[in-house]
Amino acid sequence: MLFIKNKILLISFFLIGLYSSLVFWILFHTKNDLLYPSRQCASFYTYNGLYNINKKHLLKPDLFQAFYNNSLDFALLTPQKLSNLKNKKLNFYHNQTLIIPFSKKQKITKIVDLSKIWNDKFHYNKLHIFWTLLTYPFAPETAFLYLLQHSHSISNQSSFLNSKFTTLASFNIKPNNFFGYFQIPTYNQLFSLVKNYVFTNAELVGHVNTDTKTLINAIKNSQSFIGFDFLGNTKNFCSFMKVKKLKNVRNVRNVQIKPIGSKIKLSANKKLSLYVQLPDRPKFPYQIKIYKNQKLFLTYSKIEKQIPITKPGAYKILVELMPPLPRPFKTHWTPWIISNPFFVLEK
Repeated sequence: MLFIKNKILLISFFLIGLYSSLVFWILFHTKNDLLYPSRQCASFYTYNGLYNINKKHLLKPDLFQAFYNNSLDFALLTPQKLSNLKNKKLNFYHNQTLIIPFSKKQKITKIVDLSKIWNDKFHYNKLHIFWTLLTYPFAPETAFLYLLQHSHSISNQSSFLNSKFTTLASFNIKPNNFFGYFQIPTYNQLFSLVKNYVFTNAELVGHVNTDTKTLINAIKNSQSFIGFDFLGNTKNFCSFMKVKKLKNVRNVRNVQIKPIGSKIKLSANKKLSLYVQLPDRPKFPYQIKIYKNQKLFLTYSKIEKQIPITKPGAYKILVELMPPLPRPFKTHWTPWIISNPFFVLEK
């Protein structure tokens, strides 16, 4: 009798997992994402990559195959002491991906740390973890969406709103994640979920030292945003601060374009406007939130918008979607794009 009950329970779990994966497939794959061509945001170049990759994983061929499959431009290794970086030159190109060592002196605020999201979920509801584990083999995106929607570190938004440093998504993949020769979840699955996008002032030219300097300077200046690409491609997200000089001065440009992370001073002779353009119309209900000094400044739902800025503050952009989860689970607003701030300074 006990054997029959256990068998019924296992079959029920299997059917629930199959149902969840089917719902997710219908929701996410009935419309294929556009394969966006590489393009610029205003006068800036956009490159995508990862942060906090343990150098021990460089020995795994699957890692480099996942870099190639996800068209990654760079991978930042787990931060080390500056002395260690001088002793060992770890930066190199593998196919199109630039591997870059990272210094601990560069202060980074980590969000989307997968280990932290898992801990949040464990404290939120231990029973729901079984549903996540059950769903993962059939639809890893659904399992990640469920974890993400109930993560205190993400849903509370305090981690990126209060940050005084560059905010990046962290891929804290440790060697103990391996079961024999298998990585669970796989590199390919992890890297397709979320990426860091960096706006650079110059195009990468294929030279290791030059390109490393270009990317590191852009990251240091917070010229980046985080995109949850499993909800929709975010590569062509574009945002900048438009600075228009009201008085024309000879041999001086009338309009300047400043990237995310820039510091701009208010002036009687300048008119500032924040430009935001989504990569495409999302498949799900969406909203764009503009925060000023950690407080909600504006909420709207338009693909493209230009917002006048007249007061000083740190302006951050959060784009949220509401992708549905299979019943009986409730759905919530989920981050799709998280930007670093624009700093508007007093006169």
